Amino acid sequence: MLDSWRRNRRRLLTLAAAGAVGSAAAYAVYKWWYAEEGEEGPSGSGSGGAAAEQASSSGRGLGREAPGVLIDPRGAPGTTQQDAEAHLQHHFESIQDIADTTTLPSLLPALSRTLAAAADVETPLERLRRAKEGSAPLPPAEKLAVWEELKVAAFTRALGAVWLLPLLDLFVRVQLNILGRHLYLESAVEGSGMRKTAGLPKLSAPSQERFLSYSEFLAQQGAARLLSLLRTACEGTLAGVQLQEALTPRQLADLMQRTANALVAAVQQAAGTRGWAAFMLPEAQELQEGLAPRAPDNRAFMLGGEALVVDAEVVTALAAEAEAVAAGAEFTAALQASSGEVLHAAGARLAASMGGETTALPLAKAVPLVAALGQDLLSPAGRPPLARLEAVVVTRSAGSSAPLRRAMAERQQAVTCQAAASQSDAPTKVVDTGLPRTAVVGVLGGGQLGKMMAQEAAKMGVTLKVLDPTPNCPASVVAQQTLGSFRDPEAVREFAKGCDVLTVEIEHIDADAMQAVADQSGVEVQPTPHTMRVIQDKYRQKQHFQEAGVPLPQFREIKCSKCAEGAGRIFGYPYMLKSKTLAYDGRGNAVVKSEEDIAAAVASLGGYEKGLYAEKWVPFVCELAVMVVRSRDGSVASFPVVQTIHKDSICWTTETPARVPVAAQRRAQQVAEQAISALEGAGVFGVETFLLADGSVLLNEVAPRPHNSGHYTIEACPSSQFEAHLRAVLGWPLGDCGLRVGASIMLNILGEADGEEGERKAHELMGRAFAVPGASVHWYGKAGVAPQRKIGHITVVGKDNEEVRHRLRAIDPVAADAIEASTSLVASELQQGEQRGEGPRVGIIMGSDSDLATMKAAAEVLEEFGVPCEVTVVSAHRTPERMFEYARTAHERGIQAIIAGAGGAAHLPGMVASMTPLPVVGVPVKPTGAHLDGLDALLSIVQMPKGVPVATVAIGNAANAGLLAVRILATSDPALLQRMLAYQRGMTDTVLGKAQRLEEKGWRDY
Repeated sequence: MLDSWRRNRRRLLTLAAAGAVGSAAAYAVYKWWYAEEGEEGPSGSGSGGAAAEQASSSGRGLGREAPGVLIDPRGAPGTTQQDAEAHLQHHFESIQDIADTTTLPSLLPALSRTLAAAADVETPLERLRRAKEGSAPLPPAEKLAVWEELKVAAFTRALGAVWLLPLLDLFVRVQLNILGRHLYLESAVEGSGMRKTAGLPKLSAPSQERFLSYSEFLAQQGAARLLSLLRTACEGTLAGVQLQEALTPRQLADLMQRTANALVAAVQQAAGTRGWAAFMLPEAQELQEGLAPRAPDNRAFMLGGEALVVDAEVVTALAAEAEAVAAGAEFTAALQASSGEVLHAAGARLAASMGGETTALPLAKAVPLVAALGQDLLSPAGRPPLARLEAVVVTRSAGSSAPLRRAMAERQQAVTCQAAASQSDAPTKVVDTGLPRTAVVGVLGGGQLGKMMAQEAAKMGVTLKVLDPTPNCPASVVAQQTLGSFRDPEAVREFAKGCDVLTVEIEHIDADAMQAVADQSGVEVQPTPHTMRVIQDKYRQKQHFQEAGVPLPQFREIKCSKCAEGAGRIFGYPYMLKSKTLAYDGRGNAVVKSEEDIAAAVASLGGYEKGLYAEKWVPFVCELAVMVVRSRDGSVASFPVVQTIHKDSICWTTETPARVPVAAQRRAQQVAEQAISALEGAGVFGVETFLLADGSVLLNEVAPRPHNSGHYTIEACPSSQFEAHLRAVLGWPLGDCGLRVGASIMLNILGEADGEEGERKAHELMGRAFAVPGASVHWYGKAGVAPQRKIGHITVVGKDNEEVRHRLRAIDPVAADAIEASTSLVASELQQGEQRGEGPRVGIIMGSDSDLATMKAAAEVLEEFGVPCEVTVVSAHRTPERMFEYARTAHERGIQAIIAGAGGAAHLPGMVASMTPLPVVGVPVKPTGAHLDGLDALLSIVQMPKGVPVATVAIGNAANAGLLAVRILATSDPALLQRMLAYQRGMTDTVLGKAQRLEEKGWRDY
């Protein structure tokens, strides 16, 4: 008996403390019971007494299954609201104190062991150390594999701590609260005249002990399951990150955040309706099997001479309560908020260990720091403060009071609308996974996009507020405006306090302020701050989409005049020089026509220090735009493709359906959806693309908000882009993105002059539109008119393109002529592109023109099979930048295979293969005067490390390389496959013919 007491005294003392905390609420429970039954309590009030009335009037909405608001009986029946809040807070703090000082520390060693076993960083670190010292050398391929294992294990360990620490903390407090409520209900029944809730189980000490042991299940088996999913998420996120890539603490934190998002999605898919409970509680069958005492000699606990056994029904009931809490949206929101707080603390520690926020280290050097971070977070000295979300541990259905919301906001605790909303929101719930209709949408920016968003919100009964520094901004006509800059972090934080979800109508906002809102206030931010950062920096945007495999024009960063001159040598002239940030409507772009233009172009963009990049000139035939809406779960839907015409780099007209081949429209939608699928967060995104003469489509840029090219959707689609954006950020079904009319044209009303003259011309255009059937006018209400300023737009709808063009001509004949001319030009250029035939399908490259004598055999074979090819010189040693650009962009130009010839060290085939997704065939070339007869080149090509495959052929046999490339293409080209079969039959006939002649003539006469 004494041994049993010693083994379990910590849990039993914990239970005693939890019960003591709970007993302070007996009177409130008593009042709650009579209020629910409508019976008369001791105060003589049929409504349940003053305390019950007060609790009801304060909006607490106590549920019968789970009384959540605790009131000290010493203050009854005249207990004030302030007293009630104080005792409620005391309850929360007591439970937290028990968890912090007793329960959680006792579980951390087991959690640390589980984490270390699932994310073993010590073994790969030791192998690399021994390899460096020379005691256990590693082959290059194996060494790279060890580094990759270390990279994944380090991030798994760090993020495992980030998620498991708050998960365990929340679960422990849920357990303590459930036991505390049951215990104080039992103690309050005796001698008080109160009736116990029907079916309330008797809580024996062994049953309590068994229920609390599930926190050990979480720290071990449950954690191992979660870490398995996390490892897979880490492998996916880190797949494209090279060990030599230099990363700042912010970029490492972004990698962790992206991995965390992938983990949440994986949990939803793997755990189903159980959610996080799948990692905290065993399945029902495992639950029953685990009820027996663990020690062989501990068949019963002996307390005070009374034998008590574990009651399976009791433990199952307690586990069901805990699972119900874990399945709720409040628990998920609490976990994400708390893990976000831990991740923020982890990022600060990582920055400190790296030497500062701006320090960039190669990933290989940062990996050990990331690994150490994971173990540090679970140590007693290193454990960070956790978000204390009291609303979650009370009960699943208790709701929360306004005073509780204020208290949590004052301490900047992360709690979402689901956790903080009153039960009065329940009837306004639209879908289970989304926010209620009564949720408040906050928009950063109050221009015309905010105005049209507010108009759609009003139709759906949604409250929308805007933050804008301009008094009486356009959106203020239909939305509540808060004066303030959306670039001011303090203004953004204050504005967010009155919102349930925050979104944007302009991308030039303070993304860090949005991140702070998400981390500290619990207000949802859509799209995510990470997405905003990616899109705000157009160079980073290009890099992001390139990593996602989205087809793009070639680009490179420009840091100095040498870089700009190098861009001219690689891209040719002209090329586009662009600002990384604050570029829109043609601003931030400069055309570089020759090397002499570089200085002026750079100066016009503010100098190299402003951040510049170059983009290869794209000879597009027209611009196509697609509005894509992305839901919270990552699914996307696209509106019809529009063909745009720009005037002075500003969108002038859009037309849908676009007058381009259907295949081109489908390709534009595919590119747009591929790009938006690579981002995070919900909302509408405007995607601009280039259509090339060969029918291919390249991504130009993305806007993370409703866009000018989607204005036509207000009249032409069942759900406009603005409605779709609101649906997405609120978590509602996305709506119908199709056309409900045959065709539509949007005409921007652009200022033609300053002041009154500009207004007069704009109103004349509006007057003509009012007289045209199918035309709708939108006036933005901006203060003043200036040349090229967007002050409104007109949408014309009709049964087909011809009708809407005819109607547009009555409004603006110049715009109508421009559309007609553009259509003719696009059709002509597409036709010429078809006549020019298909582009090259195979690239033949060599390190020097001296290799051409060997490599031309490959070109001859391809020509024989009718396969277009390109032949050029690309040296891995003398022109590494050119090689890099060629390898990274070959697939975007339609190349399907690469034949690379090289002699000597033969680096070209392997280097190209490491940077392209295409198959590479290496040809060992025997250089003139070579002493090794090309054998060194052959061995260099075939000895590539694991993960970088290169096919090869015999020394000097470029013809076979050509044939192998044909066979690769023939796997997806039936006509080419038939030509290859015919070629093989021809070889057979040739050999048979030679055999026949030899046999007929004999060997002497042959």
